[in-house]
Amino acid sequence: MEREATADAYVNGASLNTTYGTHQQLAVRGSSPYESYLRFDVPAAPKGMVLKEAVLTLTTSGDEYAPSADSVEVVPVTGAWSEKEVTWAKRPAHGSTPLGTLKSAPQARTGYDVPLRTATVGDAAGGALDLALIGSGSDSLWLWARESGGTGPKLTLTYRKP
Repeated sequence: MEREATADAYVNGASLNTTYGTHQQLAVRGSSPYESYLRFDVPAAPKGMVLKEAVLTLTTSGDEYAPSADSVEVVPVTGAWSEKEVTWAKRPAHGSTPLGTLKSAPQARTGYDVPLRTATVGDAAGGALDLALIGSGSDSLWLWARESGGTGPKLTLTYRKP
């Protein structure tokens, strides 16, 4: 079952009060930081099934500077945020334990799968799953946002019988 993001945005550490919630791209970088935030609605598991696998797919934009050699961690968001109001100064808190890691994204216009810790995703069943993309390096990663027309972040959920 594939789910598209219901909200996404990035924040820029050099632009403390600017909102990028309607931008067509998301950005991640550690130094001179960018962070991106994603929200997915996670349905309850079908009757008699359990979540077996959760995979986040991120697609690099078509810009020549979109790819990155740096790794990006996917961490749970623990604070509230709104796509239209989130800024660096008002960004939500997030957990420190990664749910998954994108080791690198060396190609533009390419989808990359990030397996996520299934238990944490399953805990969000019947509600929203908020994720942050954070980096520690200096190489920017530019991804298509949901506003890009079908190439934004996606969450694929696979269920099985227990």
